[in-house]
Amino acid sequence: MHGQASFEYMVILAIGLAIIAGFILVSYSYSNSFSFLSGSQQVESTMQEIVSASNTVFLDGNGSSLRFTLYSNGLYRNSYFCGKSIILSSVYGIEEDTSKVKMEGLLPLSAGSFQAYSMLESINSTPTAVIGLDLPISMVNGNFSLSSGSVSYSLKVYNSTGSLTPASMNLSVYSINGSYLGSTYLYTSGVSSGKVSLSSSPSEVIVSVLFPEFNLIYNECAINKSI
Repeated sequence: MHGQASFEYMVILAIGLAIIAGFILVSYSYSNSFSFLSGSQQVESTMQEIVSASNTVFLDGNGSSLRFTLYSNGLYRNSYFCGKSIILSSVYGIEEDTSKVKMEGLLPLSAGSFQAYSMLESINSTPTAVIGLDLPISMVNGNFSLSSGSVSYSLKVYNSTGSLTPASMNLSVYSINGSYLGSTYLYTSGVSSGKVSLSSSPSEVIVSVLFPEFNLIYNECAINKSI
């Protein structure tokens, strides 16, 4: 009788522990799912803030600007602008949206709250919403041209006062699917131009300019117009 009671007690205890373990597992899974969903929604919100600011200055006309607060939970380096599209990549996946106007500019890789602005300029006769940040590297004007086997670049780097500023940067080129094609290290007094040789000749690439000191990226796609 004593042995049977002990056995029954062990069975009841095992069932109780299994129920508790199951409850903990379900709670942990739910918590992770909620955290992932919340993070994904924040990335989407970051993207919508940029698109909304770009659309506003586009409607206001050339030379108009808008300041706004940009919240970010952190981005991967393969986030970029491509014409009227913005693609944001993070641990929570990839989000994409489209504005009414071509966009380009800086994106913060670090998580945090940033004071940002959108300014409408005419770049190569194309209305462009330029995204800047109130940081030592505040705005970048870039022009990239893709030809067979190389990318030509022209870059101007500005500080928060609107003056050209010295900067160290890594310029890398990737295919749209993320394959590395070539890179160069640059130190500029504010203006830099040159050419990067590529390991292949794709019809479209992503040009990535990283400012490692401030954990900022200026990424843009370049399309071979001859194809």
